[in-house]
Amino acid sequence: MANEGASEPASGRTLRRSRTREAGRELALQVLRNEIAGLRAQLAESLVREVQARALARTDSLTRLGNRAAFLEQLQEALARDDAKSTDFAVLFIDLDGFKAVNDRHGHRIGDELLRIVGARLSACVRSSDVVARLGGDEFACLVRCGPHERVAQVAGKVFDTLCDPYQLGALRVNIQASVGVATPEDGTSATTLLEWADAAMYLAKRLRTGCEFFSPNRPRTTTSAETLDAPDAPDAPWIFGPEGCLP
Repeated sequence: MANEGASEPASGRTLRRSRTREAGRELALQVLRNEIAGLRAQLAESLVREVQARALARTDSLTRLGNRAAFLEQLQEALARDDAKSTDFAVLFIDLDGFKAVNDRHGHRIGDELLRIVGARLSACVRSSDVVARLGGDEFACLVRCGPHERVAQVAGKVFDTLCDPYQLGALRVNIQASVGVATPEDGTSATTLLEWADAAMYLAKRLRTGCEFFSPNRPRTTTSAETLDAPDAPDAPWIFGPEGCLP
């Protein structure tokens, strides 16, 4: 009886060793699979964090619109397209007139809410494919695809009218105005230049109180600063704008 289980046939031992090795390999493979799955999850999480960080870096935290960096990037992409030399899009530079007085009188909470509403109104003014950004402070910009000059003026006029409507902030009702400057691709070859030209036209609209002005490249550039615009008699300050108001 003792000898019956004392010895195991060679074939049985070989089969048992083979199964043991197979189980070991399967265990090693499972460990490797788990490690790969873990690495994939870490990589996916890292990529998500990177995308989120990039998005945050290009987003204005107050209005949730794009910021200046995002706007310039999208504007440069538009300029790089094959049809960039046509006038099928325009840059609108918008500055709020009277915002500082509201902010100083009623506080930052009211000022911040006003800026959020301005951003929402601008987004509602244009198509979903257009770009709206807050550049900083009370300055905004739009990149709109709107065809001929007359259509650009219509869009700019709509923006002006919309932003000049009264704002209801809780129990408080406030009124502000806007100055809008417009530039088209023919006015500049880079995103920075085009935005600068729209900014310059905005300052003229503010100075003349016309609401909106187009930039005209027909006169030599001297300055775009608010200080010079407030000093039109300066000897080296010939105006660089054409009398092309947007509003009727």
